[in-house]
Amino acid sequence: MRTTGKSGRLQAVLVILIFLMYSTQEGHCDDDVASSCVKLDADVTRDNVGHAMVDSMDTNTAWNYFSTIVEFMNNKVECIMTHITITADHLQTTLTHEKQSSEISDDNADSVKHDAHNKFSDMLNQDFKFSVDKLLSDFLPADEDATVQPEGGEVVFEYPKMEQIKPVKVGHEQSVDIGDETSVKVITLSVNPPLFEIPDFMSNEDSDYIIEASNEKGLHTSRVFATGNETRSNSDYDKGRVSNSTLILESKENVAFLTKLQKRAAGLLRVPVEVIRYSQPLAVGQYYPGGFYHSHMDSNIADADKPCCFQTTCPYINGTEREHLECCQMCRMATLLYYLDNVEEGGETAFPFADKSLPDMIRSMQDQQWHNLTKNCEQAAVRVKPQKGKAILWYNHFLDKRGYLGAVNKRGYHGGCNVKKGVKWIATHWIQYPKYEHRLLPSKYFMKSAV
Repeated sequence: MRTTGKSGRLQAVLVILIFLMYSTQEGHCDDDVASSCVKLDADVTRDNVGHAMVDSMDTNTAWNYFSTIVEFMNNKVECIMTHITITADHLQTTLTHEKQSSEISDDNADSVKHDAHNKFSDMLNQDFKFSVDKLLSDFLPADEDATVQPEGGEVVFEYPKMEQIKPVKVGHEQSVDIGDETSVKVITLSVNPPLFEIPDFMSNEDSDYIIEASNEKGLHTSRVFATGNETRSNSDYDKGRVSNSTLILESKENVAFLTKLQKRAAGLLRVPVEVIRYSQPLAVGQYYPGGFYHSHMDSNIADADKPCCFQTTCPYINGTEREHLECCQMCRMATLLYYLDNVEEGGETAFPFADKSLPDMIRSMQDQQWHNLTKNCEQAAVRVKPQKGKAILWYNHFLDKRGYLGAVNKRGYHGGCNVKKGVKWIATHWIQYPKYEHRLLPSKYFMKSAV
């Protein structure tokens, strides 16, 4: 398959990225690799990128390849990251040029891998080549015959294609119909990740109901202190937090309230209410003065072969179901967070990398304390002040070409800054969504509702 012009440059960038993985697999840096990156600069016209490439990122398989490759290199080949930042800029620019054109075809995506294998075949270790193919295959749409059927053959619910809310630009306001002849204002806080503020999404009465229910049930205290020097896990959980928390499980007493809230959430996200109902239960967090939660991801893709945690039951280890580490991957497509009360001072929800370029993001991560919001809250790119009734929504993943779970978006790192005065109450819906081939599999949270 022959490519010319901008499509050809995009393919060249991807081939070089894969080549970088191959040529540095033994952990050494190659000056010729750096020269290849610099040479590419002569072939790419540098324009003002801004945030125009985000529309492409939602649908463009190439971006998912790129995100995965850079994540791999960041974890495995730290010595070349200073050389790859210029290539990151090139890909962003190229995607900007490509955004008005049609999606990159599967043939084009396959051609990238084929060219990389042919051009650098003398350098390839076959086991390594297989692992790269396996890594990239997660972001190609699955074949029809790859669809996994539920055990017993009965389909309880088929997850439909998802359409994410378009951020357009920072400050953009749009009205979203959430059902029952009700609409809400949605304000864009960042484009990448798509992050939105929804004022007055929840009534004072509903906020008070959740706080009262949580107090009646009792909250569990979490106190985890991280030094910032340890190796980060796939999920980035427990990297430092001081808070109290509980889950609001469905019961005869609260089913009417939870159903109403689930319907509003489903209307906002433009998904069937079953998607919310079959996700994790509503989680509630409480932060007293001094309470915080350092930057972390709500989702991860640790191993493409592992199932989503919400679609499998993991074995218990020391009395705890270690689902996101041992046997499955988190598949939280989106996070919908509700502020249940006002906070007198502090307690902002911070997004350190919102709308930052990849090179800037990589440079920020060189500081081992970058995730420490006790230290770095003021430096976060976006900070959201708690306000009773307000909700914020962000997407943790890109969509694949079929509208299902794609690559995780590392700009979704977020956390809670220290509460300085007052008490912070939040509730969270983590919106679970499957990969295309698992769209027929049931959620382990499925239950027959009394409604």
